Amino acid sequence: LAAQAARRCGELESADRHLVLAAKLGVPRDAFIAEQNFLAIQTGDLSGAGPLMQLCEDRPESAETALALEAIIEGSLKMLQLPLAKASIEFWLKHRTRKFDQARGLVWKGRLQMFAMNLPGAVADLRQAVELAPDYVPGRLMLVEALLRDDPRQALPHLNWLNQRQPNDVEIRLQTARARRNLAEPEEAGKILDDILIAQPKNVAALIERGRVALDLNRPDDAKRWLLSAYEIAPNQRDVLLALSDCSRQMNLLDDAKRYRDQAQEIEDRLLKQLGHMTGRAQR
Repeated sequence: LAAQAARRCGELESADRHLVLAAKLGVPRDAFIAEQNFLAIQTGDLSGAGPLMQLCEDRPESAETALALEAIIEGSLKMLQLPLAKASIEFWLKHRTRKFDQARGLVWKGRLQMFAMNLPGAVADLRQAVELAPDYVPGRLMLVEALLRDDPRQALPHLNWLNQRQPNDVEIRLQTARARRNLAEPEEAGKILDDILIAQPKNVAALIERGRVALDLNRPDDAKRWLLSAYEIAPNQRDVLLALSDCSRQMNLLDDAKRYRDQAQEIEDRLLKQLGHMTGRAQR
């Protein structure tokens, strides 16, 4: 149960440790195998997703189906397997009809829309999720992330709400830093990000944002240091490559800027191709 709780909170390393200990303590084999499969899928190994989706279709209302769908949705979003994510989210929204479950489904749908670069659709889904479950922190936090890309001032009331309830939460502090940068307060954003990176030096999102703050302050050498640290951890992440492209351009390293931009475009093209397949299947 501790492994399951940790996994559902996204604490995958902790889940793995608990699962190893559970095996040593003689947990029932079927329960162990099921949770092991859920953890593998949520970590990004989607090879077992097909049989689990069949289980979901056979028993759509069962508690085990809800756990399986959670793992499949999170794993497919993590690995940018957008058609699988879309099908799983639609299945969830169809069969999990309670308000809170609908809110969770809409948050996942909003994340999918953001991957698909459909920001208005994401904002609409996430606003609906917050209306259904106003106290659901991940839903409001995801709405903040979307609004910061669209209209930062609309995000501020939601950020204030989040900071009043969980002022030390890393994701909330990261979004607060983004808001400060977007509202032309880079020094304040930098202080928040420095605190985050002291505690979590490999936080890729914070490294990217710290690099962008340095660019805003016209410190491209500092920016490059932060962004290369992010690149070492996540060399295939589109946001890392775009930030490095902007940094290289500011440093007049135009060949590097083009190389990073081209790599980011390749990732975007793959996503668009997946979206094309996804749309084609829906039309058929």
